Amino acid sequence: MGGGGSKPQVEVIEDEAYPGTDDDSRTNSLSITGSQGCKSCALEITPGISSSSVNISRLFGDVRTCDAYGKDLQRVSEKEMSARDFVGAMQRGKYLRPTSPGFCEELRFPDEIAAGITTPEQLQANGDKAITVRIRKISSGGFSMDTKARFTPNIPFKMTFNGQPVLVRSITLYHPSPLRLNYKQGDAVISLNDPSDGYIDETSKAPPVIVLIPIVAGDPKSPSASFFNKLVTHIPEIADPDFMTGLYNSSDFPTGNDWSLTQLFPPKKPTEGCGKIVDPG
Repeated sequence: MGGGGSKPQVEVIEDEAYPGTDDDSRTNSLSITGSQGCKSCALEITPGISSSSVNISRLFGDVRTCDAYGKDLQRVSEKEMSARDFVGAMQRGKYLRPTSPGFCEELRFPDEIAAGITTPEQLQANGDKAITVRIRKISSGGFSMDTKARFTPNIPFKMTFNGQPVLVRSITLYHPSPLRLNYKQGDAVISLNDPSDGYIDETSKAPPVIVLIPIVAGDPKSPSASFFNKLVTHIPEIADPDFMTGLYNSSDFPTGNDWSLTQLFPPKKPTEGCGKIVDPG
């Protein structure tokens, strides 16, 4: 029903904030000893590389799923929900129907049509009179979507993981932390590169190395606190989606010429010819 005839069925991605079961290692805990292929992990941050400008964004929309529309319509046809309750929920903006991959349309009846629908038969007969009010973007792209902010330096950072050069094109902040490390949940987590980087468009690929860094409160005057302070003060700029589109805004802001990944990691004694080697502790 609705909007001028039937619409093609579109796959809807439901993005869990905390995916996994009780048996999942993310739910229980991650540990260095349990990491696959990581018996000896050497992470080196290339020194002297800074970024003076960063873009903050949220690449997802403001709705999780469009499936309530179809489910409740089926309940009406099976006499498990009244037609009036369905119409009332539609008029309040509850129902969205898939339109194209990643998007839904919010449906509404004109008031004069809604007032005359009292039975499932009348609902079915007036289905094509429902109109599209707004198009909403479906959230997708990794865990903790509700509390996830993406920061993109205008020039990528560089690091080396077990001898493999890696470009850090994005930094993602998750709050609260979506995982535990050694059975402890940090205040937050940042991700150097992100699983959702491979879903920006049809040509993008997931990064080869993603580094998750647990964050706990500490000395506000430390270099790492200075690193985060340049980011978190701008989060309110993307806190709410645009009412008309359901999309979150993005914003560019300066960080200064000394904002660098080397502020995050305490160095070990450097090896001649190497970059800044991260202390795994």
